[in-house]
Amino acid sequence: MSVRHAAVSAFVVAHAVAIFVWTVPFDPAPLSTIRAKLKPILSFTGLAQKWNLFAPVPSSFNCFVDARITYQNGTVSWWHPPDEPYNGHSWRYARYRKFLNDRIRTNKFSVYWPDVARYIARQMNQPSNPPRIVDLVRHWSEITLPPLLINSSNWNSEVFFTYRVHIGDL
Repeated sequence: MSVRHAAVSAFVVAHAVAIFVWTVPFDPAPLSTIRAKLKPILSFTGLAQKWNLFAPVPSSFNCFVDARITYQNGTVSWWHPPDEPYNGHSWRYARYRKFLNDRIRTNKFSVYWPDVARYIARQMNQPSNPPRIVDLVRHWSEITLPPLLINSSNWNSEVFFTYRVHIGDL
């Protein structure tokens, strides 16, 4: 076995072990210490996983983020994150949803709000009628047990950031 082959094999095995340790659903003391050391590496490589969809406390609400764009002439339109029907390719867009719904929606990541608003302004730009205001809007609905099913009247909405677009942003 060549040195290169051994190095690649060791790299793959090390990452497999790291992912296994990271995703074990329980948290004894030795694992939490190891996870603290693995976190920067797995976060940097994009291999960090979370199981909080199922346990220990699953989310008690549905949420999503979109944006309201006000153009120079006063017209308003809505921007929605890229999405595709569940036809095998939706995984490409899952990162957009995850980034917006798990990160941008929360005040903890407010430092990114201006950049997201500028990105949306560029995506929605019409040269003859440029966007002037981008409002980031979060929507949420509490998940209730049947028979109280989710419907449009159960949804709450809030503009959580307003960005005034400058000509240089476009």
